[in-house]
Amino acid sequence: MSSARKSPPWLTNAIVVGCPVYERAWILDQWFTHLETWPMELEFVFAFTPGLDDTLDIIQDHAPDATIILAEAGDHSTDRNWGSRSRIETLADMRNALFDHIRQRQPAYFFSLDSDVLVAPWEDSQRLFESLTGSFDAISPLAYLGPGDVANAFHWRGDHVTRLNSKNRYGIPQVADVLAAAILMTPAAYNSGSYGYDMLGEDIYWARSVRNEPIKLGFDSSVVFNHVMSEDKLHTNDMRVPWSS
Repeated sequence: MSSARKSPPWLTNAIVVGCPVYERAWILDQWFTHLETWPMELEFVFAFTPGLDDTLDIIQDHAPDATIILAEAGDHSTDRNWGSRSRIETLADMRNALFDHIRQRQPAYFFSLDSDVLVAPWEDSQRLFESLTGSFDAISPLAYLGPGDVANAFHWRGDHVTRLNSKNRYGIPQVADVLAAAILMTPAAYNSGSYGYDMLGEDIYWARSVRNEPIKLGFDSSVVFNHVMSEDKLHTNDMRVPWSS
């Protein structure tokens, strides 16, 4: 007698998606719409800063049961002012607040997904979940960090980070040391480390804080998410993203 085929764990266990969010009404509806094509139930948590647009209304329309962590203190801006220490420290505080919630909730997966990153279709994205089954504790897709070729994964070179250029992206899951923008985490990953100030960003700080922990970070450049980054790019096709055209 054959036994019933078990569903993959990501279809039957809790997945919580979350990020800091401030004045992202220009993209948030699409952010949700892309996630809603995935064939699973998702929960949401946001470190939310009140602004002048409809961000909160969009969250409540798509995810009325979302957990909202109010984050009013700090340096909030729609500009990408990475030279500002106070801005990075504020983002770190918001991400740590998300970690606090997730560590109490203890879902099977936490997907730290920045609010300007649109996920790929499920037939591509599911490879990230497959890679977490025994191979990695956290993994990122390819999400470009600007208009050029800089990816959202790096290696340590001593105390500094070095980028993975196109020759070092193998199109299959590979080990990485630093992840950013979109990080799918198991409990081993989200229960480790914390965010803080690094001149290159709070994600670098988290990677440094887990550097000596027994967790394995992965990067899969065969899965490409659309990191839009600015409103003027929202309705243009990014030729680097296979499914966006």
